[in-house]
Amino acid sequence: MRTVLQPDAKNSGQSHAGNTRTGAPQWLNLVNTCQAKVRQLGHAGVVATVLLALAVPATAQAQPASGKASVKGSLGKDGANGSAKASKTKSKPATGKANGQGEAKGKASAKGKDTGKAAAKGKGKTAAKDIVPADPELAQLQRRLQSVAAMVKTASDIAGKQQAQNTEFLAQRLTLGQLLLQEHAGERAAILFLDILENYPDTVAAVQARFYLGEALLQLDMPEWAVECFAEMLRSTKASAKRLQQKSIAHLLDLSYPRRERGFARNPGVSATPELRARLRSLGLPTVMPPPKGAMSPDNARKLVGWVKSIASDEREPVLHYAYGRYLYMTGNFKAAVEELDVLAPKARPAAKVDELLAARAAYLAAASALSLGEFEDALVRFSNLTQQRFKGLEARRIVELAWMAIGRVLHDLGDYERAMAAYRQIGRASPMYLEASYELAWTLLRSDRLGSLDTVLLLPNAGPIASELKLLRGKIKIRQRDWKAAEAEFETLREEFRKSAESLGQSLTVGEDATSYFTAVMVHERDTFSLGSLLPQGAVSIARGLPRTRQAEVLARDVGALQRELAETEDLLARLTEVMQSRDRARLFTDLGAQRSSLDRADEELLEVGEKLINDRARNGSVKARLQGARIKLKDAIGGAAQNRGRRQRADQVENLRMQIIELDAETMAVRAKLVGAERSQRAATRAGKAGDAKTFFTEAAALRQAVGQHERALALLRSKLAQAETGMRVAEVGRKTRLQAVDRHWLFLTKVRDGLKTKPSADNERLWKRMLKLRGQLRLVRKQIDDAAEQRLQRAAIILAEERRNVTSLRQQLDGLQGRAEPLLGDVLTASMRDVSAELEHWIVRSEVGLLDVVWAKKRLETDEVRRLEARRDRRARAIDRSVKEVLSPGRPQ
Repeated sequence: MRTVLQPDAKNSGQSHAGNTRTGAPQWLNLVNTCQAKVRQLGHAGVVATVLLALAVPATAQAQPASGKASVKGSLGKDGANGSAKASKTKSKPATGKANGQGEAKGKASAKGKDTGKAAAKGKGKTAAKDIVPADPELAQLQRRLQSVAAMVKTASDIAGKQQAQNTEFLAQRLTLGQLLLQEHAGERAAILFLDILENYPDTVAAVQARFYLGEALLQLDMPEWAVECFAEMLRSTKASAKRLQQKSIAHLLDLSYPRRERGFARNPGVSATPELRARLRSLGLPTVMPPPKGAMSPDNARKLVGWVKSIASDEREPVLHYAYGRYLYMTGNFKAAVEELDVLAPKARPAAKVDELLAARAAYLAAASALSLGEFEDALVRFSNLTQQRFKGLEARRIVELAWMAIGRVLHDLGDYERAMAAYRQIGRASPMYLEASYELAWTLLRSDRLGSLDTVLLLPNAGPIASELKLLRGKIKIRQRDWKAAEAEFETLREEFRKSAESLGQSLTVGEDATSYFTAVMVHERDTFSLGSLLPQGAVSIARGLPRTRQAEVLARDVGALQRELAETEDLLARLTEVMQSRDRARLFTDLGAQRSSLDRADEELLEVGEKLINDRARNGSVKARLQGARIKLKDAIGGAAQNRGRRQRADQVENLRMQIIELDAETMAVRAKLVGAERSQRAATRAGKAGDAKTFFTEAAALRQAVGQHERALALLRSKLAQAETGMRVAEVGRKTRLQAVDRHWLFLTKVRDGLKTKPSADNERLWKRMLKLRGQLRLVRKQIDDAAEQRLQRAAIILAEERRNVTSLRQQLDGLQGRAEPLLGDVLTASMRDVSAELEHWIVRSEVGLLDVVWAKKRLETDEVRRLEARRDRRARAIDRSVKEVLSPGRPQ
């Protein structure tokens, strides 16, 4: 009897905050607030939250950008007060408050008439009020300058602002990682948690990030590294770590005996396959599968048990109760397991304040423990109580269906077939367990001689791991129904199907090395999409996947292919990142800095227009205006020509050339692939028709074609990688920015020359606005430099990480290339050996099919023998009756 629970889904949605420096209530409130907001947003809100969090890279937020050049002077309301000079200062750390209201602190000094000190400490208020010009046009120009001043100040604030290591920011990232864990995006969650650990190691968030990193590693199937994370949580003495220690112990206990693959518990029970049970027992093999080995050694697991026992039962968290109970069950201590699990799920109903999925698992495992103790009635009561619960979650309802399966199996083994059939029928067609339940129900019907109810089994699909067993079962049902012709047809069809598959495999195995080369070529070509269906006939695939070594060979081939693909993708990504890092216009790589760069470009355009209007205000003739218009046209032409510079044209030509190469190579690849498909289909059609051709020639040609297709596809992948790099370079390349700035500077020199050449004396307002405009232009140039410096500093850490990852990937590539020459032949040999296993298994099924035919003959003979015996017994009875009658008639004392 096998009642093993399905693998548990990791629930990591709840945040458990701790306390070091910032205070537990504050941190806990922040995390809970983040989680509540995300729950209110829903799925679309989660996506938006992810995009907002990733808008500025975590490395950029982790490394404060200290402005090397800050605008000296108060920009206040319009930036008129203060000096146009700048000094290099260090930015003070941000306090965590929003700095978008125009706060600016610093010393301000000015030469000339506006000498004085001003500091903007409020919400954009200035120390002195501006004089509003009487001329409406000049007043409009002053408002435009005020707008430019605000744009310059905002850009300066963002460029020089430090990203503080505040608890709110860390709480948001920690919550985002937990949401990704719930969405089973373990890789992205692991990146977030690792970023917190590396960049904020002394914070409360780092302690929690280590625990959730362990859960993410479990999702990524990295149990050894997950053990390190959870063990570190047990060694920590911080209060926030102690809050998560019970959950860490629970994970470590689970890793002592890892969960089976999903769907293991619903596989057909041994009781439903009596032939398999008889074969195992005849060979002296056990009928119960031992639990798999885990990442934790038995000695360390026993130490964890001592830690659990040191915690009072009423102080243990539900997850620890379940993990410890499961450990006791796996180690054979069933009585203690029942006691531990009953805390979560008593016989009547689940305990209060316990997650329904955890309660359902505990109830199922407690019933399985009672069953292992031989207490069948208690186990049936526990399973029945579990089936009476009404759970909302899908996984909990699946466990209820498993309970119905367990009831049916127990009652089947106890001989209570009526109740067993009633239990199996509780599983509906929508359940993934319906096929297995129907199969086991059919055996129960056979055992109870309920042949009239077996018609539904004949309609079950021929799919799944029990497809072959189901086909044999149908033949046996026909025998029991004495439909000899139908039974013979079932077994003959089954034998013919297996025979053709066996002949196809046998032909490939007799070729030897050529077939192995073909298997290797198929595996290398398909890589992470490799399937046994590429090598086996359709009818043999389900049988092959039932063999452990064959299934392992398929998984191994996929894993090697996945490793090669992921390594190639990583190399491609690093190459594109390197292309990005080489861009001169680095501010465009960041959302906030790029936006401020665009804002400064608009501000520069505003200042040009204001300067031209101030000159026009002084001009008395149309010749000056005509000169300004001509100069503006030349400026636009220069800017337009800068956008189409020689470097960009060269990159565009390179991209187009790569695209043409890809098109040509793709056409060649499709032609070779067409030849390959035609050859393989012809061989399969000939095999199905029983016309075996020259197998050696086929495998030699097919292997060569597979290798050619693989070479073409690798060349295509390389070209596509180069194309992606070239396109990335085009997107991030500086599009004539230096030329544009030089053209703008020449235009300013022209404006200054024109203004100095005017004979008309400017008005006081005109002169004041012109000076203010020059100050703003100087400040704009400084802020543009400040933004470039901020982007440079943000990229410093990224450059270090990029260099490290390039070294790591290069080392991995060298190791993989060194092993690839040995791995591919080895995989080919493993696949060949697996094909031999499949061939032997097909021969076994052929024998079983022939045994089915013998069963038909034997059943017919037995029926005929029974009929002969019945007739002979009837004849004997009649002969004896006649003899008695004759004796009675001829007896001496009888009157004549």
